[in-house]
Amino acid sequence: MFLGGRWVYVSWTPLRLRCPQCKKTFLCRPAAVRPWSRFTDTAVCTIVEHSRWMNYTSTAELLQLDRHRVKRVTLKRVDPNILPEQGEPVVLRLAELSFSWHDYMCMAGQLAPTRRVLSLLDNDLMRTIEGYLRHLKDSGVVVEAFVIDMKDPSRKLIKRVFPGQGHRGRISCSSGRQPQVG
Repeated sequence: MFLGGRWVYVSWTPLRLRCPQCKKTFLCRPAAVRPWSRFTDTAVCTIVEHSRWMNYTSTAELLQLDRHRVKRVTLKRVDPNILPEQGEPVVLRLAELSFSWHDYMCMAGQLAPTRRVLSLLDNDLMRTIEGYLRHLKDSGVVVEAFVIDMKDPSRKLIKRVFPGQGHRGRISCSSGRQPQVG
């Protein structure tokens, strides 16, 4: 369990109750722990939240975990089929995550109206990102703005998939600087 910035290891013997009428055995568990899970839901959310802004190695060092475990937990937790809310405009973020600064993958997140991770793409190739963005567009997602890393191919890709989306500051960079619109 992650508590107050530190990992706390909890061990317990589950309470087993047997119904005398139906002969079933029931197992009582703490509400925050899923069956066969080694992390609470709060701990998993903490790992995913840190992985949004740092690479897996840095997240593992900060949380005192193995970097392979951080990647497994993050990939297992984020469902690849999450779509933003339909109907109202959303602000999307595209960011790169790295696994020991080698295997890059793209994280698609929603910044507004709610903040959440939408998908972790297999890699950071432009064709993979384009396929995901086209899937969002075909699903009827209305995008108000994008927040991206300072990569010119990403900006051009967004303009290709969502034409007219790069004007008047609607594409912003995560570093706070505006890309050149050309």
